[in-house]
Amino acid sequence: MYQRAAFGRVRCRTRRVAAYACLPLFSGYLAFMAGGLRGIKALRQRVVMNAQQMTRDQYKTVGASSNRLLHAMLRVRDIDDSIGFYKACGMQVLSCSRRANGAATAFVGYGSMYDMEHFGLELAQASPSGDVSNQQINIGTGFQSVSISVPGALREFGRLRKDPDGYCVEFVDSQEPVGDPLHQLCFGVQDLDASVQFYSGILGMTQVEQRSENKEEGSILRYTQNRCKNGEATSIRLVASGHSITTGAGYDHLVISTPDVLQAACALDSAGVPLTLKPTVMFGLNITGIQDPD
Repeated sequence: MYQRAAFGRVRCRTRRVAAYACLPLFSGYLAFMAGGLRGIKALRQRVVMNAQQMTRDQYKTVGASSNRLLHAMLRVRDIDDSIGFYKACGMQVLSCSRRANGAATAFVGYGSMYDMEHFGLELAQASPSGDVSNQQINIGTGFQSVSISVPGALREFGRLRKDPDGYCVEFVDSQEPVGDPLHQLCFGVQDLDASVQFYSGILGMTQVEQRSENKEEGSILRYTQNRCKNGEATSIRLVASGHSITTGAGYDHLVISTPDVLQAACALDSAGVPLTLKPTVMFGLNITGIQDPD
């Protein structure tokens, strides 16, 4: 979790690196971090009264109802190859920052630079180190796909493609724009019930659908109270794998906004959710982190 005396949004990020997933929440409007942030604007930090006494149920009523999925970070080998792929899918480059050491970060999506409604992807290229930059990224089995829904998608792209690093991109045809074109993120989970409880009971998402696909149980969740101008906001789909998840080193985190990070952190802590990163300031934002079940 991140919070800032800042304009608008908050970030929550889920990190699946090595053997765990870190999920931070920010406060304020969306402010992307380091080299390619979508416009960080300073605001006065709100003083939270009696935050330590807020319960999880109170947080869901007062704070989580305003949460919103903001972006997910994917590690890539070549930022230009990745940008080219996602531009071909109809996305725009919202920002791109290249550093002297060879590292680079870009944000792509269907919104605009200061858009508060649309979900985005953060593409991060590491600084080259020997031949490491040429090695295939270990995606793992946790992050499964990004789903894009635009008119004529199946005709133009087919149902499934892979980006330059092997991330699966699923295309869904729509007769007209229905919600955010960056429609859905799919994650494999070991224990579906535990994961649904985490994202709904802890983070305040609504389970909007439960389905069985090819004998695999799954659930779809989203923040239903926050919509984009064309309809529903981006959702997440959790698919039961029935076995341990390998997180890999590709998908790095999921970012969620929340009205007040300090309130959220106190509520989560009081509910017995360990804070893997206690509230701190990073890039002008207050941030805290928790782990999801995988």
